[in-house]
Amino acid sequence: MKVKITNNKSWYPMAKGTSESGESIMVYGGDLSYGETIEVDFKEESNQYINSKINYESIDVFKEHFDNDGLVEFKKLKEVKHKSTPLNRVYELDNKYVFPNKNIKHQIEYLYDKNLISESKIKISESWWSVKSRAPV
Repeated sequence: MKVKITNNKSWYPMAKGTSESGESIMVYGGDLSYGETIEVDFKEESNQYINSKINYESIDVFKEHFDNDGLVEFKKLKEVKHKSTPLNRVYELDNKYVFPNKNIKHQIEYLYDKNLISESKIKISESWWSVKSRAPV
């Protein structure tokens, strides 16, 4: 289902949107798309709508990109420029968003500052500040 996310900021990570039928709904991960029309999925188990770009249960959806150590090359990640900022990076892999773990955000910025990012690898793990449906980088 497509939903137009309003520019009215709600509480993180939720955002209010309007469905094609005119229904007002809250969307988990909608905070990434203020003012945009996005595809959303309905999650039965949590009884909520979720941004399709962050709707995955496990990092196994990315395992074809892992090397023998379970690392992903940064050059395989596409930075989502209009959503990404220093210390708050957003990447896309296989049409899904992945986010750096907040505990290493300064190390990632160091790689950018020293122009080492394209030759680096990173581990995608299961949690990002305990938010299960967003796979951190």
